[in-house]
Amino acid sequence: MRTFIFLMCTTVFCFNTENTFSQETVIIEKDQLVEVDQVFKIIKKQTELNFIYPKGLFKNTPKIQLKKGEIQASKLIADVLEKSHFNFKLTENNTIIINKVKAVEKITIQENVISGSVLEETGQPLPGVNIIVEGTSTGTQSDFDGNYSIKAKKGDVLIFSYVGFQSQKITVSEANTINLVLKEEASALDEVVVIGYGTQKKSNLTAAIATVDTKELENRPVNSITDMLGASVPGLNINVGSSAVTDNPSINLRGFTGLNSSGSPLIIVDGVPLDNPDDIKYVNPNDVDNISILKDASATAIYGSRAPNGAILITTKSGKKGQKMAIEYSSDIRISSPIGLPNSMKGSDYAIWRNNRTENSRIARTYTQETIDRILQYEAGEINTVGIIEPNGKYGSVFTFNASENHLQEAFRDNVFNQTHNLSLSGGSDNTTYFASFNALDAQGNYQSDIDWMKRYVSNIRVNTDIKPWLNVGLNSKYSRQESTRPTISTSGQNDNTFFDNLGFIPTAPAYYDNGTPNEFSIRPNLDGSSGQYENTTDIITTQVTMQLKPVVGLTVNADYTWRVKNSFDKNVELQFGGLDADGTPLPSRRSPRLSTITENSRGWTYHTANFNMNYETSFGKHNINVLAGYNEEVNNYRALTGKNSDFYTTAVQALQTTYGNNVEATDAFNSWAVQGYYGRLHYDYQEKYLIDFSGRYDASSRFAPDSRWAFFPSVAVGYNVAKEDFWPLNDVNHFKFTVQYGESGNQGDASLYSYLPTLGTTNQITTPINGILPPAVTIPPIFADDNTWAKPQNIGFGLEVGMFKNRLTADYNWYQRTVYDQIGPAVQLPEVLGTAPPVQNNSVTETRGWEFNINWRDQFNIKGSPLSYGIRAGISDYIGYVIDYVDNDTGTRNGWTPGQLFGELYGVKSAGIAQNSDQVLQNVLPTTGFYYPGDLFFNDTNGDGLINLNGTGNYWYSEGDRERLGFNYPRYQYNIAMNANWKGFTLSVLFQGVGHQKVYWANKFNFGTFNFMSAEQLERGWWTSDNPDAFYPRAYNYNLNQLRENTVNDQYVNNLAHLRVKNVGLTYNFSEDLISKLRVSKLSITLSGENLGFVFNKSWLPELDPFTIDNNQGRVYPPSRTFALGLKVGI
Repeated sequence: MRTFIFLMCTTVFCFNTENTFSQETVIIEKDQLVEVDQVFKIIKKQTELNFIYPKGLFKNTPKIQLKKGEIQASKLIADVLEKSHFNFKLTENNTIIINKVKAVEKITIQENVISGSVLEETGQPLPGVNIIVEGTSTGTQSDFDGNYSIKAKKGDVLIFSYVGFQSQKITVSEANTINLVLKEEASALDEVVVIGYGTQKKSNLTAAIATVDTKELENRPVNSITDMLGASVPGLNINVGSSAVTDNPSINLRGFTGLNSSGSPLIIVDGVPLDNPDDIKYVNPNDVDNISILKDASATAIYGSRAPNGAILITTKSGKKGQKMAIEYSSDIRISSPIGLPNSMKGSDYAIWRNNRTENSRIARTYTQETIDRILQYEAGEINTVGIIEPNGKYGSVFTFNASENHLQEAFRDNVFNQTHNLSLSGGSDNTTYFASFNALDAQGNYQSDIDWMKRYVSNIRVNTDIKPWLNVGLNSKYSRQESTRPTISTSGQNDNTFFDNLGFIPTAPAYYDNGTPNEFSIRPNLDGSSGQYENTTDIITTQVTMQLKPVVGLTVNADYTWRVKNSFDKNVELQFGGLDADGTPLPSRRSPRLSTITENSRGWTYHTANFNMNYETSFGKHNINVLAGYNEEVNNYRALTGKNSDFYTTAVQALQTTYGNNVEATDAFNSWAVQGYYGRLHYDYQEKYLIDFSGRYDASSRFAPDSRWAFFPSVAVGYNVAKEDFWPLNDVNHFKFTVQYGESGNQGDASLYSYLPTLGTTNQITTPINGILPPAVTIPPIFADDNTWAKPQNIGFGLEVGMFKNRLTADYNWYQRTVYDQIGPAVQLPEVLGTAPPVQNNSVTETRGWEFNINWRDQFNIKGSPLSYGIRAGISDYIGYVIDYVDNDTGTRNGWTPGQLFGELYGVKSAGIAQNSDQVLQNVLPTTGFYYPGDLFFNDTNGDGLINLNGTGNYWYSEGDRERLGFNYPRYQYNIAMNANWKGFTLSVLFQGVGHQKVYWANKFNFGTFNFMSAEQLERGWWTSDNPDAFYPRAYNYNLNQLRENTVNDQYVNNLAHLRVKNVGLTYNFSEDLISKLRVSKLSITLSGENLGFVFNKSWLPELDPFTIDNNQGRVYPPSRTFALGLKVGI
């Protein structure tokens, strides 16, 4: 059929009329699905062509998908008729006559060798095209000239496939020659990328913008999009601070963002900024259509002060015009287990170690030998009581118990089961599109507790309709609800969601007394709710209405309004719990809290935003121009009410109304903020070869005084795709683009909501009596600077993009520098007689420099007659940050930051090792305080001054005394590797994530095990004694006697967190079309996947702990999980 049309067009186009015909072009204003007759109406309206064909000729032909843009009329007609199996003839008066293709008489050919050639649309031959006989192992490839030959029988189906081109299936008939023209797929460089208030072709981008391959995000057994984004884009840093089911990782783009900034990028979902980056967890991952990462100010200047640290644009799915209703259901069942949990020491080992520790500290032994003997008997199973009962019928002190308890094992389940369900409905008519979805997540935490869980429900409805051909209106409504509870863990005043403190329960103390009641010195009262619990419910409703007008060709007018309401209620209950003594009498609580309390907090946010913009796009000759101008405003109001009291009448109903204490507290809070701005962008390119973009925003923030709240933030970026030049000599390099960027933005995050308004302090009672009473009073406000204004990030950067072998190989490199001027810093010192603190000022400057590299390769080959397509992606990034200016600290008094100081440097002394005898002790330089014995850790006098200088000397910050730089304490050289392969319905994906350099030091705790009741099993590596001189740890001391040794950062116990983890492995099988058709479904697939499966290597000397755990708050975080999931997806 294709050959017939090609010959027909060649013959007809030889006439002079065709010379005019071939030059006619048609502009398609938007992507649309239309009838064949409508295509000819569009052509007729824009050209001098007329059409003649029988009425109803196209009645049963499928609709035609038109893509936005300019196309030659001849090509459009040929494509339409080719798909519809018609031919046409062009007459001399520009009239096209269309008829059905007459059946050609079939000629029987006995030869079963099929041969031919495969060409591109340009007529160039395609070498290396895979040609296979479907369902067999017979296959071949086209040669250098695009020619091929293959044995096949009549009725066989030949599959032609080549990376970057649309695969085609041809059924073998009587003919033994099949010539084929393969059409190019839209390459990664041709895809349309979502940018600020618009879209742009990726190959025409000049700003530092990356896109996330959403295919890599599919079928991941995680709770939020943030969990999926790790290892997806170089420069996008995801910090998994805690793995509790209610917690969400934090997000950072391109490293350090300043002295005071939180560093989070602006997250925008369907054009609406989120109130809090953490709220990204309320976006249904199954609804995501595409994600764009705007990294630098040339991309984010259009958002002004809202995006000083970059932006993440998330676009959710919508229906398509002319699409029949499609229903899709997916679900997965997950089994998770905590990883990186060190075991507790055995009770006997702990007792012996603790006695050794106290003896070394010159204090009495903690455990008597009688108690140690009973512990050994308990471990041997010779006795089953956990403690002795004294003559008064009660248990003795905590150190008289003889259990051997693993409190971590008691705290965490071996496995938990979670599940998620997702249902979506989409479709569209000629004028209307719709999409609706519902997602339910039921997640059980790893604590061995019925009050560690989270449930989340998310729904989405999106409808767009064309009221007129030039007017579209839409509604996008989202609702989410999250309910959660978790134990209130307050051992020694610690916060909840920690596991490190579970090691603080000594292993000789039992989880339960002999009478079966929980021991207050174990984790059980926390986990079963006897010590209280925390509850939270959050509801978010977002409603967006949109309108789009296209009054003339090339001009689009957009307007939208969004209203969002967020309400959150949380309740925290802490209960006294003492348990029951051996004789059954209640024990007084010896742990915090001393009072049973309840705190209820109700918070509400109301957010409004409105946008109006106009976009004009036109082309003339080889010039392309796109102009955008718009207005934006946002208003956010917050209100909170908190109540607190103590002492319950009954804990059966835990509410403020059931308390009777005299500790009543009632507070409220309310505030608001607003931003307003005018923005614009101009894009120009010449033949997509020379590219330039200007953008900017004139922005205002309510955080600053009226005279200081307006500022203009401009940006410019240029690009040059030299591969499009006629002189470009490298045919295999089809894309080679340089880009340079410069941009400014504003950061209002340094400033408080009312930074320019002095406020009076209050006190309920003064300390000096007046007329015999202590009245309430107000305090003098500090001095405020009414000219404080934005911190001003200034970005410069350059990039290089390369595409080779028709974009089978693509790579990009970006270098950047972000200098943040006018950050809030300390005030210049004023005379003390002023009587109040001087105001802070915009006087500090920092700088961050970094680079990113990404490379992709995709290809395919045949295995047993079926094409196997595969892809490999790797990325790496790094950054450093330092202080340029910090007031009154140029010489480094160590009172704050100092110019020249690098962020994240880890300085420490060099270890001289553990002294084995008294002579070695005396050979070392001894600190001026403390006592020292064999078995102690000593340090080198690096500068040779006869002292161990731990705080540095000299007048400058870099005068470090005996300390040297041991590395950096934040992740450097973060890299990722993603691989995927598809073959005969199977899809395999593997994702690796790694860190090249990170050094951290834990003072005491896990390093030395000297923190109060610490009982980590890694202490069994051994501590120094005269009988164990080769021990890993030095001589043990009580915490307060060993701070100098253990709090001193030294190279011997610095931990190297460099690692490469297997982040995710997934295997999906898509069932064959034959089975799907029999089941009357449109798709059916099953997936087996695993998350956090292990390490290729882990250089930490604490391999039992996950590096994420070590890196966050010295392990005081909820531990990560390893998850396996079985998923099902069905489409109807």
